[in-house]
Formats: sequence, structure tokens, C-alpha cells
Amino acid sequence: MYYDFMLNSGDSACLSILMLLAKEPSHKAKRESISEKLGLTNYHLNKYLVIMNEDLATVSENEPSFIDETTKGTFVGHNITTFINQKNLSIVLTAIKFISCL
Repeated sequence: MYYDFMLNSGDSACLSILMLLAKEPSHKAKRESISEKLGLTNYHLNKYLVIMNEDLATVSENEPSFIDETTKGTFVGHNITTFINQKNLSIVLTAIKFISCL
């Protein structure tokens, strides 16, 4: 069953950004490209970058995972893997299932 329609727009955007970075072999994506693909403003990208880094710090296991923009205009995921995305998605879906049972 698909629960992604139950995510708010911010959670959905964060998950989409993580997926975009995880799919790239270099784990890099241009800010402009992300903005165009997802219809996000720079304000929202900055906001979601903070949120994603907080979430990644929570789910990181052995090595810290984070996203930075040391080169202006390019997001780089460090230790971003499909595993982390699946783990985040699993946590979100578990929470949604729990909430829908209330």
C-alpha cells in the first residue's frame, strides 16, 4: 500500500531531495536542477537542507551522514545511501500506519 500521499509537502520534498541525491553516482545535484524538478524556491531548499541534516544525524549509524553546499549551487550528500533513504521511508511509513490506526 502507498502512503506517500499522506506526507505533508515538506516531508515529501525532503524525501524527494534525498532520493535525487542517492540516485546520482556522485551524490551531487545542482540547486537549480532540484528547484526546477521539485518546484521549490531557494527559501524552501535552505529550510529543507536544515531539516534533512537534522534527520540524517538522527538515523546515521557508523558514519555521519549529511548534505552540504560547500560549492555554491551544488548539494553534496555525504554517506547518503539507498539504505538511509529506505530507513527514513520505513520510519515515515511506520508513523503513518500508526497514526492512521488512531
